[in-house]
Amino acid sequence: MISKKIYHLTRIFFLARWSILPPKKVDIVLFDEINNPFLNFLNKKKYSIFCIRNEEINLYVLFLCILKLKINRKEYIKVFFNYANPKIILTAIDNSQTFLKLKDYLNKEIKIISIQNAYRTYWGDLLDLEKNFNIKKKKFKVDLMFVFNKKIKEIYSKYIDGEKIIIGAYTNNERKKKILKKKKEILFISTHKPFVNLKSFDHKVSNYDFFKNDKKVLERVLELCKKFNLKLNILGRITSKKDAIKEYAYFKNILGNNFNFIKNERGQNNHSICDKYKYVITIDSTLGVENLSRGGRTIFISSRPKKYPAKTRAYGNLEGLKSNGNYWCYFNSKKNFDKVFYNLIKEDNKFWSKCIAKNRNSIMKYDPGNIIFENKINSYLKK
Repeated sequence: MISKKIYHLTRIFFLARWSILPPKKVDIVLFDEINNPFLNFLNKKKYSIFCIRNEEINLYVLFLCILKLKINRKEYIKVFFNYANPKIILTAIDNSQTFLKLKDYLNKEIKIISIQNAYRTYWGDLLDLEKNFNIKKKKFKVDLMFVFNKKIKEIYSKYIDGEKIIIGAYTNNERKKKILKKKKEILFISTHKPFVNLKSFDHKVSNYDFFKNDKKVLERVLELCKKFNLKLNILGRITSKKDAIKEYAYFKNILGNNFNFIKNERGQNNHSICDKYKYVITIDSTLGVENLSRGGRTIFISSRPKKYPAKTRAYGNLEGLKSNGNYWCYFNSKKNFDKVFYNLIKEDNKFWSKCIAKNRNSIMKYDPGNIIFENKINSYLKK
């Protein structure tokens, strides 16, 4: 067991970048290098990055940990932030339990702040948070969380102490909406995961059952595209080259050559891609929710099992919306699907203005330019 741990630590050490200088004294430390939507905001700020995925190791910090005979992640984090001594630790991984534990052992003057970076449900994130809370019988602590909506604010407050402010999605608010002449075509936002083992179970629901109805959704989308003479485009989900090939093969197996595939790329502005298309369809992607909040016509066709916790993936389920509405439905009958599809392509702007308003009120607020976020963060920096 010890030899495996030594092997693991040695492998991390030699694969990572090395930094030999002590951590810089800064105002903000970004917690995670990879998930970083804050570049524009941080551009003129005094900040540094703490790498939590072992991309970089600070040898000065590691040496101090060795002197203390405490070579573990918690001690490494403590030493790093004692040196950096920031006013704020900021992250876009609001569901990281490592981040949520920082308040327990760091300088209490440091403000621990996160933004919600994806739509949260009890299929995964929230259930894991609930289980941890039930085991520990103790809430996590942060200073501030910026969240999508009122319901997630209520749910997070059950398990996490600290202020919650509703702003919607940070990345969505930051992206400037492009006023374009939209293509009168369908853009289907993929939620496919080619790397998932369909035989395995998650929360007593097999992955096969979780994804099996996706094929029926796609087949009906294609039928309706042909009926209304609309071109079908698929916006890929996967960024890795190997799995993106598998993702494309999945759609080709169902749709043949009757679609245009738009490969996802790391750093690609998918919000701008959505802006180009008048009609957007998804099963349960966060990007779809964001597109509607930006004013883009979007419908949601839930194909997940009507069994807890899988059913919480359905649009509006956590927020108490009915199973079917003017722009969302469960795919349990063609009638429901056809109704929202017809609304997508035939209803006028007045109809869709009401749909957009409902989404912003219940599911995702829209704050163009992240004015609320910036004002709050800047108020901390002035103290």
